[in-house]
Amino acid sequence: MEPAQTIKLNENNPQQKSPQKRTNNFGIFFVLSFLIIFFSCLALATGYLWGKFQSLPPSKTKETASKQSENKKVAGVYEDKENSFKLNYPNDWKAAKRNAGIPGVIISKEKSSVEVWLSVDQPITFSSEQRAAFVTTNNLRLKVDGQTATMTENIYTAGNYFSVIKLSAVQDSPLVTIWIKAESQEVYTQAKVIAQSFSFN
Repeated sequence: MEPAQTIKLNENNPQQKSPQKRTNNFGIFFVLSFLIIFFSCLALATGYLWGKFQSLPPSKTKETASKQSENKKVAGVYEDKENSFKLNYPNDWKAAKRNAGIPGVIISKEKSSVEVWLSVDQPITFSSEQRAAFVTTNNLRLKVDGQTATMTENIYTAGNYFSVIKLSAVQDSPLVTIWIKAESQEVYTQAKVIAQSFSFN
């Protein structure tokens, strides 16, 4: 009886692959595939949601704010061709030609106004009671129609304003007097902008 043959495996045989290595390769492939699919789905979902958002109609709040912004940009222009002058004013103010013999214009908003006289010095006299109601009186200078004008600014304790602007006569341009009456600081700021927009054509 022949003895049983012992077969010795070659441990260095390159054709024999480790099962553990194949398992690790499969795991890496699975993770990479999952990440690619996940980020692809995320990109598609983001694009879809952004497209839906863009297609939504603008909200009423944004629409109202947009209209208010547009209204603020709209301004009126008063032009007196006979006396060759003009002023700009916001759309919530109104302009009316002065009906008296002195040429000019009144631009008003509720209890506030900008009044213009041409060719006359239009001073105002305050009573002692009216002067007592002033917090302060300031003598200022500002630019009107490219020239330096004087302004007497009176501020009341109640928070309203009364100011007189005088623009001296120059060459062919007559003397200009402007009164500003304003109920609040905000309206006063608007009124000063209106007054400073005065110019001869």
